[in-house]
Amino acid sequence: MAKSFKNGVSLHRLLEASPLAALESFLSSVDKGQYAAIFGDVQWASATDEASIQALRAQLLDIANELKPDAAVPLDRHAHRILTLAEGRGVEPITRVAAKLFSQDDIDAFAAQLDDLGRSLWLYQHQPQLFDEAENLFYANHYRNFGRMYEAFEVDADAKADFMWDEAVKAALEERIQEKLELTGRCTVTYLQVGKADAAGKEVPQHLLIVRHGGPLSSVAEYQEADGSRQERYYRPLNEATLLFSPDEGVIEVFSASPSVRQQLASCFAETGLKLDLSGKPLTLKQYNLGRFLDSLRLTPPRVDGFDIERVAVVEVDAR
Repeated sequence: MAKSFKNGVSLHRLLEASPLAALESFLSSVDKGQYAAIFGDVQWASATDEASIQALRAQLLDIANELKPDAAVPLDRHAHRILTLAEGRGVEPITRVAAKLFSQDDIDAFAAQLDDLGRSLWLYQHQPQLFDEAENLFYANHYRNFGRMYEAFEVDADAKADFMWDEAVKAALEERIQEKLELTGRCTVTYLQVGKADAAGKEVPQHLLIVRHGGPLSSVAEYQEADGSRQERYYRPLNEATLLFSPDEGVIEVFSASPSVRQQLASCFAETGLKLDLSGKPLTLKQYNLGRFLDSLRLTPPRVDGFDIERVAVVEVDAR
């Protein structure tokens, strides 16, 4: 009888397709090794031919299928992140950030991975900060299709808009953003140089900035197994935004859930990073969210003799 797998599509795919060496290391170390004992009976060294490899994968899937939600849910979440950057457009960000590996041992270990899934898995384990950067780069492109997360701003076409990243710019940007957003804690800015191909196929540089800071102090109630009591665990949630500057287009793109933050981050970058004076000419919003017209412009079908009019719609809006 065919078996059904109940504990997450991403986890199933990870166990089914990952290179075994990378998978063994991942399962033994993820979340500080708290799931290592669950897979402790797996004889990884026995996988010496195709038949034994398939048998070992079947064993892994059987174990994973019996996982309780406390283990299955976080493992599936980890697997989803890894798979996202191991397929399609996710592969390029991994390759780009891997160029920042410094240690020769890390460079060799990354190059030794057998496929894109192995490389994503290795980076997730061994260089989580670089993996986060690759993830931000991936979603910077992904969120262009979501108006509630994305806005683009044009800098003054007559102004020179060069950008050079160094420690002084980093410090100035962090200080300006902290002041502009009225943050009580620290703000950090991480930089990644990326690029795109122009119409002629030539690489055009772009600049990606990841802005992180802590939100207001919050808490979550944690259940105490020992006596069934409630205990509050206090933490600061992570607030994060991504900014992408394309010098060839003079466009600053900002990805954040908050519209006010998008505007303020773009202004901070233009003033501090590009040294532009916005007092005379503020940044121009390049893209507009016209979604409200879908609901507000309801037209009553006219009566025309000899015709049955099924639908009337606005097909063009001129936004000035």
